[in-house]
Amino acid sequence: MKNLNDKSILVIDDDPGMLRALDKVLRSKGATVTCANWAGDAVEILTSRKKQFDLVITDLRMPFVNGMTVIYAIHEIFPALPVIVLTAFANPEVRAACREQGAVAFLEKPLESQELITAVRRVLRLETSDFDDKPEQRKESGRSNYNRTTGASTGSSPERKNKEANKRVAANRRLENTQEKLL
Repeated sequence: MKNLNDKSILVIDDDPGMLRALDKVLRSKGATVTCANWAGDAVEILTSRKKQFDLVITDLRMPFVNGMTVIYAIHEIFPALPVIVLTAFANPEVRAACREQGAVAFLEKPLESQELITAVRRVLRLETSDFDDKPEQRKESGRSNYNRTTGASTGSSPERKNKEANKRVAANRRLENTQEKLL
């Protein structure tokens, strides 16, 4: 298995303990880690373009701007940037919604260090296995066939594409409104 050397990862979580733990685990494998304790900081870090990232790992449930909005915003601005979602509040509907918006992996808290590292390696294509994000498996399971390069779902009806675009616009508006309120 390859280390995460030369990989830059943005981690977003409002829990300082979890943020430190994720930082420690990822750095121990050689990754360069940037941490943000809320979505507004993460969006600022991403849009300042001072640093390129290979991956974003975000908590789903956070104050002000939740992880779902983070996924929308990231895929609106950087459609090829993979996002892994972490949450302690998982259910099939939440998983499906995250994947539909472009999340490439979904991990449940609490999680083991090795589970995190394995998911990161798979997403970054440093490890080969039967990862559940292969396009042919998404089609078979009925999940959206999201194209990370273009930021669009392939094979969708025009109505579905419009619905997805409207969701992204609404998410961007929520993000802008939240940022305005906080400033």
